[in-house]
Amino acid sequence: MPDTPVSETSVTAHWKLVHVWDPVLTATDAHDPPKADAVTADGPVGLFLNMSRQPEPESARTRLTARVDRVIANISTSIGPAARGQQGFYNLRMAILKVSRLGHPVLRTKAHPVDPKSITSPGIQRLIDDMFDTMREYSGVGLAAPQVHEGVRLFVAGLRPGTIGPELGEAGEMPLMALINPEITLVGKPTEVGWEGCLSIPDIRGRVPRAPEVKVKAFDRAGKAIAFTAKGFPARVIQHEYDHLDGVLFLDRMGTFETLTYLEEYDRYWGRHDDDEEDDD
Repeated sequence: MPDTPVSETSVTAHWKLVHVWDPVLTATDAHDPPKADAVTADGPVGLFLNMSRQPEPESARTRLTARVDRVIANISTSIGPAARGQQGFYNLRMAILKVSRLGHPVLRTKAHPVDPKSITSPGIQRLIDDMFDTMREYSGVGLAAPQVHEGVRLFVAGLRPGTIGPELGEAGEMPLMALINPEITLVGKPTEVGWEGCLSIPDIRGRVPRAPEVKVKAFDRAGKAIAFTAKGFPARVIQHEYDHLDGVLFLDRMGTFETLTYLEEYDRYWGRHDDDEEDDD
């Protein structure tokens, strides 16, 4: 939709029909309709107004851009650096991404490393935010970049906000994390069997053997090198997501398909009788 300014008459006529949450506009213009030179039909953050369009000087767009910049700065300041990932305010445009499904070649292709210098770039930061948003939308505990059609070595995982310590243990201790170019070392043999699912293989569950512990080295979303050890459920999630970066699915790790089941049958025949944690990513 083009950035075409609207007339003062049109703005006045339709002002009462349009509500935009805007801490700056609300504070200054709550009772007065905006002037035409302060509003355009479209803007950098998608302020779409359903009204007639009339030609206006190009300077109106410049003034709107400055106004929107002040709005963004105000919101960004109010939420603090932690919510912005400390790397810029990208989450205004977060999106639910399309998840690739079993059979798509991207799931069987080894992903490429991310240039460490580009980790803090707007593109990578926005991808991380969108992946977190998509993971939450589909109630997952992990999501790898190839699952959203991006062939880079990056995955997000976790259950709740928190700090990655030197050791992760129980499921409740698994903080939200974005791991870029991860390297993992298995500690022990893959003998711990547990239920897993995958957003790319919806409504299917199976029992998968995994190592009980892993050592992890990676970059975080700030571009900082980190290292930690994970046990139990976090170790399972990390192994599952790491496999995605190499084009491996949990089906490939199953020793037998005897437990492969649809979700409805899992709930009916297996879920009530099994105490294993379930990994759905």
